[in-house]
Amino acid sequence: MSKIEAGKIEIESAPFGLNKAVEEVIAFFQPRARGAGLLLAADIDPDVPVIVNADEARLRQIMTNLIGNAFKFTERGSIRIHVSCLRGAPVSLRETRRELRLFFRRRRHRDRHFPDKLPHLFKPFSQVDNSAERRRSGTGLGLIISRRLCEFMGGSISVDSTPGEGTTFRFSVLADYEVGDTSLPFIARSIQSQGA
Repeated sequence: MSKIEAGKIEIESAPFGLNKAVEEVIAFFQPRARGAGLLLAADIDPDVPVIVNADEARLRQIMTNLIGNAFKFTERGSIRIHVSCLRGAPVSLRETRRELRLFFRRRRHRDRHFPDKLPHLFKPFSQVDNSAERRRSGTGLGLIISRRLCEFMGGSISVDSTPGEGTTFRFSVLADYEVGDTSLPFIARSIQSQGA
């Protein structure tokens, strides 16, 4: 955490399979979802490139932090990840690569609702108190780290919540991709883990 706050973290960029990364993160949480009786699912829009250039380890860390956080506050219902993208300007003289902004939406349905805490979720130390809720759910450092990682990767993160419907986290990161690389048809399917 200290390196992240000091801005001394290095962000790497290398090609990787985005669908595989999302699928593996979902698979990691499958036993927990089944044990909690929750639906855990991920959907990737068909126009999202198969291979992207970004920091795969950091992206996985953000997704893991947000899904782990969702389990703490979702007692029934579902947790969903939705991935979409916005293609931008060329990033090389030959125009073989183009800028890509990846958008991730993590929504948890029928969760417990704490609207007064939303503005403070990504602020350092704001969640450090002696309440029973904090002792049960943790200090929230994962959300603070996720915010900083999004910023280091050229993106941002936000949250909104609606009583009776759920809470939605939205984050984006900047990546690039080879022109002509588009998603294979099977990537549009949902990756799901249905709780018992």
